[in-house]
Amino acid sequence: IIEVDGVPAAALSGYEPREVSDDLLAQALIEAAAAGEWGPEVLTEFGQRVVPFVECAEAPPDDHWIVEWVATRPEYRGRGLVRTLLLEMLERGREKGFGKAQISILIGNVAAERAYSSVGFRTFDEKTSPSFEAALGTPGLRRMRMDL
Repeated sequence: IIEVDGVPAAALSGYEPREVSDDLLAQALIEAAAAGEWGPEVLTEFGQRVVPFVECAEAPPDDHWIVEWVATRPEYRGRGLVRTLLLEMLERGREKGFGKAQISILIGNVAAERAYSSVGFRTFDEKTSPSFEAALGTPGLRRMRMDL
């Protein structure tokens, strides 16, 4: 997270793919449901909503540092905050011994693609799906990778 005058302005995350898996997500969902926080109808709805995403998402390679969940408040865009965060997060990946990094974007998100390209990411592949486009208004996901 990066703050401007004490206000959270932009954020992103980075992680090792071995630390995050579909099994861990399923376990967390089951635990939330068991704790009474989510009923069966919420889990069913979640399952239906996630299908279009799953059609376009691919598991990242275990040997790539993953950057995700990049966001900037609109009033703080254009100030280089994401670039600063990206450079720091990529350095963390290097420090952990990773030689490559990956990030995924919605196809058509030109601003994100420009920001990621500016630090060295290049398009690796993309995957589309009609149900993804119907649900999210964009054809699918593009994966970008870079050497660290």
